[in-house]
Amino acid sequence: MPGPRRSFFTCTAVGGAVYVAGGHNDKKNVLQLALAYDPDADAWAQLSDMAEERDKPRGLCVAAGGGGRFLVVGGYPT
Repeated sequence: MPGPRRSFFTCTAVGGAVYVAGGHNDKKNVLQLALAYDPDADAWAQLSDMAEERDKPRGLCVAAGGGGRFLVVGGYPT
């Protein structure tokens, strides 16, 4: 993943892409960051930040036909 080291994020795979969101960096700052990985192109893309940071999210839901949006479930803001 590009950027600083992070942990306690959530991820899911759908439609040939892997989506990563939330968690915190090595300084324990909570992240609003969301990324998409295309394994065929071996390329990461930064997505729009989440509206709220989520530390230790529990799930990432991606719905087909969702207007390019996904939901991060659980965790807590700081």
